[in-house]
Amino acid sequence: MNIAEEYRNLWVALREAETKEEKETIHARMAELTEGHEEELAPIFEQVIDGLHAKAKAELVRQQLAYVTDMLSMSKIAEDYFNRSRGWMSQKLSGKNSSGKSTSFTPEELNILADALRDISKKLEDVANNIHS
Repeated sequence: MNIAEEYRNLWVALREAETKEEKETIHARMAELTEGHEEELAPIFEQVIDGLHAKAKAELVRQQLAYVTDMLSMSKIAEDYFNRSRGWMSQKLSGKNSSGKSTSFTPEELNILADALRDISKKLEDVANNIHS
């Protein structure tokens, strides 16, 4: 097994480690592997950073949507704008699919969601403007 493969395996093991001791042992081995092999491991580091960035972005979207999910029918948005089920939307909002694995909106889905919220906003504004007409 080469260094990159061992590092990837350690990264997986780190996510599954349950005790502080396990994590410390894995961290120590990762540090040993890294020393002198930074260039070889750079693509793995970039993948890890990209994954963390995607998770952070997904969490930010969930937090931003938390305010409006109580005001809007997210199942109606799923059906009308995505042609998907309420369960699908629930999984996207919770960040976990039905088998417990992480899931999030794709960039295309985020664009659709943003357009849906803009469309709903326009409809609400039209109704508000016509209340006193």
